[in-house]
Amino acid sequence: MRPPARIRRRGFTLIEVLIALALVSVVVGLAWIVLDSVRKVAAEISLPIEDPMHPVWMQLERELDALLPKPAEVDTPALRFSEEEGLEFVSLLKNARGIPLQTELHYLLENQDLLRISRSGYPTLAQTNRLARGVQQWIVRAIHQDETFTEWPPEQEGDEAIPLPARLNFTLERANGIVHEFDQYLPASYRASPPEPETP
Repeated sequence: MRPPARIRRRGFTLIEVLIALALVSVVVGLAWIVLDSVRKVAAEISLPIEDPMHPVWMQLERELDALLPKPAEVDTPALRFSEEEGLEFVSLLKNARGIPLQTELHYLLENQDLLRISRSGYPTLAQTNRLARGVQQWIVRAIHQDETFTEWPPEQEGDEAIPLPARLNFTLERANGIVHEFDQYLPASYRASPPEPETP
């Protein structure tokens, strides 16, 4: 009787193992790319929708920070606003030659357009930019000593200088009913504006 034939078992060669590892690496890499893309999309979806007025608020913040600390010696106050006239502030800014020039900035609502008008130099140069369309209402409020003012400077008795308010609140309502709001806090360093002592 013949002994049973031995079954010869053949193992994987080194090349086959390397090819298998390479294929697994490619599959894992592709899976990681897909998962990472899904994670980024999910993170973007969870973020709040950015305010379309954000560039306007940032520009307004920069201009208030640049202008209000350097009030111009003019008859008009450094900051004033009303529901009819919009927001206006006046200051001295240096031009390219270092010469300080009176600069006026005016944010106002006209024909449902929020406009920014700048005037400076001598002779006066004026430039108008449209910041937003379809605006139903543009309201500026000042919060000063726990009171809210829709006009600034407030009416007062006497000639005492009124310091700038602690906070400004801007509300913009579009024709479609969407409301955008922004708060600007004015640093105490230039909120308090004591009158300069008179020279004899």
